[in-house]
Amino acid sequence: MIIVKIKGGLGNQLFQYATAKSLAMKLHTDLFLDLSFFDAERYKGIFRLDKYRTEYKIADQKLIDELKNKDGSNILLRIAKKINLRSCYNKKTHWRELHLEPYITNNIKTCNSIYLEDWFANQRFFNNIRDTLLEEFNPKELSKETLVWGKEIEKCKPVAIHIRRGDYLTNRLL
Repeated sequence: MIIVKIKGGLGNQLFQYATAKSLAMKLHTDLFLDLSFFDAERYKGIFRLDKYRTEYKIADQKLIDELKNKDGSNILLRIAKKINLRSCYNKKTHWRELHLEPYITNNIKTCNSIYLEDWFANQRFFNNIRDTLLEEFNPKELSKETLVWGKEIEKCKPVAIHIRRGDYLTNRLL
């Protein structure tokens, strides 16, 4: 099984899902999502993958703890996590982006029980399943208003501009 921690806004969620989906398909195993990020009050309501044709199961805490090695059996891993030594996470089952790279670029097979935790904002992690993702990243349903706007847009040569404001409004360092 592959469990991926989903966090952030829709763009980040899509990257994380796509990377985990690619690995799950490669290893012929189930894909589970860890949605614990959205338990925090300030992030309630921003999970959006359920609005698309994505295919996944929700991981329970027991599965998450097993793959993150939270059972307390390895004191060195617990110390490494406490002092934030990212490269010292258990590379066998708890992977960050730097652990995934060799398996993507060298087509290496690995165990099929992995917990993924990072941003994975690079298409090289999921280019191999592009067609699958294009199908899954279609909305399940569109409102009547959206369908009307779609017909209007089709009548012309549309241009879209996206301005990322959220981070810039709340973070004084940016």
